Amino acid sequence: VDEETASMLESANVIYDMMAVHSNQMDNVGVTLEKSTALQVAATDLKEMLENSLPQLETALSSMGCTNISSSVVEVEIDEEKFSAAKITSEFNGVSMYQLSVSMKCGKYIAAVTITTMMEDTTQDILDSFYLVD
Repeated sequence: VDEETASMLESANVIYDMMAVHSNQMDNVGVTLEKSTALQVAATDLKEMLENSLPQLETALSSMGCTNISSSVVEVEIDEEKFSAAKITSEFNGVSMYQLSVSMKCGKYIAAVTITTMMEDTTQDILDSFYLVD
């Protein structure tokens, strides 16, 4: 990484680490990192954070035209380690949309892996392809 890129990464509060879109142009996976301090990350209750964010997520989806919105915080596993995740279902123009957003602590960052699929809920199948690295 060159100096300019390193400087931008260091000063950014949220970094899009990765984005992948399925060839159907509807299903996607995104990974974001939100910078904080190691102390703040350690003190953050991710399950509570997700629970508190659900009303805002539902409002945002509704304002985009989604209907039949349902959300909850669930527990998921990656490599037998448990994580809290927001599970959201809705409809957009009559098409079912499924989202799973897994939160985890990574040093001085809170990471979110967000999986969105349309028409069929394959979010868990996609999550099952993830693994943890040190």
